[in-house]
Amino acid sequence: MVQHLTRFKEKAFLFYMLKCLLGAGICYSLFILFPSMPFYWSIVSVLLVLAPADEEAMRFALDRMKANIIGATIGLLVFVLFSVSFISMMIGILLTIAVCTLINSGPAVRTALAALVIVLVQEGEQNNWLSAFSRMFCVCLGCFVAISLISLFKFIRNHKF
Repeated sequence: MVQHLTRFKEKAFLFYMLKCLLGAGICYSLFILFPSMPFYWSIVSVLLVLAPADEEAMRFALDRMKANIIGATIGLLVFVLFSVSFISMMIGILLTIAVCTLINSGPAVRTALAALVIVLVQEGEQNNWLSAFSRMFCVCLGCFVAISLISLFKFIRNHKF
């Protein structure tokens, strides 16, 4: 228990918490400023992409970003080609796992599947390709915010401001 509590004193852990707060804050601000867009999916995306391990943060984030883009893109394609049904969801799941396996992104497949579901899930009466595209856009924007924060914190750490 004490070992876990000392983790709160580690600089990398504090930076991770700060990145999560900043990322969620940026995406939440977009959600408030543009209420017609589903920016709450950006919040989910930014938190999925960020990682506590500082030394692997960028690689991890890029893998998760690729996975998010794969899942969101497959979700959009499945939505446009088949609309949304149980069968189309299953096709999307199989395609997402296959593509992630083909590009050796196995560990990030869960993130890709989450993005797939985000894009395919219908919200009330919004059952068109534009709403699916806006969810895909918001997922990718969350990835961009996470990568930007990782780069900013790496720059700050390397230049010791």
